[in-house]
Amino acid sequence: IMVIVLVVAIAAGAYFMMQQAPPPAEKPPAEEKPPAEEKPPAEEKPPAPQVIKIGAIGSLTGVEAWISIQSKNLMDIALEEINEKGGIAGKKLEVLYEDDRGEPTQAVAVSRKLLEQNVVAGVLISGSEIGLPVAPVWGEAGVPLIVPWAGHPDITEPESVFRLCPTAHKIGLGLAKFAYEKLGAKKVAIVITDDPYEKAIEDGFIQMLEELGGEVVYEKIVQWGEKSFEPILTEIKALDADAIFMPGDYTMSIPFTTQARALGLNQPLITHVSSASPEYYKGVKDLPNLGDVYAHSYFDLDHPGVKALLAKYKEKYGEEPANVVLNSYTALYILKQTIEKVGTDPAKMVQYLKTAEFDTPTGKLKFTPRGELELPIYVAKITPEGITIYAAIKV
Repeated sequence: IMVIVLVVAIAAGAYFMMQQAPPPAEKPPAEEKPPAEEKPPAEEKPPAPQVIKIGAIGSLTGVEAWISIQSKNLMDIALEEINEKGGIAGKKLEVLYEDDRGEPTQAVAVSRKLLEQNVVAGVLISGSEIGLPVAPVWGEAGVPLIVPWAGHPDITEPESVFRLCPTAHKIGLGLAKFAYEKLGAKKVAIVITDDPYEKAIEDGFIQMLEELGGEVVYEKIVQWGEKSFEPILTEIKALDADAIFMPGDYTMSIPFTTQARALGLNQPLITHVSSASPEYYKGVKDLPNLGDVYAHSYFDLDHPGVKALLAKYKEKYGEEPANVVLNSYTALYILKQTIEKVGTDPAKMVQYLKTAEFDTPTGKLKFTPRGELELPIYVAKITPEGITIYAAIKV
């Protein structure tokens, strides 16, 4: 009983003490922390744009570097225009340039190098001496190769090679028809270089001239780079030639023209596209007796797109490009349309190139199944006032 009484007493005392004790101090409310700023999600880097690669082979160094460099400049203008407008099907276009140094073996090597880099097409911005060994390399690979200005007929034998200028043989046909029908030239003296391109032009010229009833009264082949023509011109002066066909490169056609006029040979002078150039014009425009000079032109120089391109080039590079290289610009637009329509499968590209009509800034174009363009032979006249289209000859 005593134990029970003790426990009850202790419990009662504890209860009494709890009632008398002051209530515990209330803790001040914790300061509310401002909500943490939400970090914006890390910006995702846009994926690197897909690139469409096109290869270009040109003589960017060496004796004829100027012509390949002008071609490259024109391709760069087209490249800039295309990429500024979104590229090709949203993909950036890139051109990989390789220098063939004017050497056929080097041209073959860099062609293989480009193909190993999976370019979808190529553009050859060198002449026929490079085009002849290079074309089969692209043909074996089945990859399209566009040739802006190399005119030897055999270049387009591979199925995947397409040319943006007339063949040298066709140029010769057209110039002979022009000489005979427009100038009344029945007897023609011919002086050309040992270049295969000029030889192919001569073959076509002689063929057409003889078919029309004319004749070649003098023929001479000189080495490339020849500057002294007085002995040859003296021989021609003794003949009864109605016109003279002269070498086309302006480094030779300028002294040829100057020496011919100085010797009193005032017959019309006829040549190919390399003299339908600002360089030739500047070299002969001040001759007191320039007379009639005609050169093949790759383009209708009166086309608005061609005029705009020439102006743009001059503004960017401080000079006008040679007529012969303008198709280097057009080449990229042809490939652009092709890729937009059929993609980058080489076989589909080749088939499309054979059958499509192309609407480019410099005019509408169409290839034959053989890879040649269906265009007339334009003939430009060079006068002290400038270079203008004089005739368009169908052959």
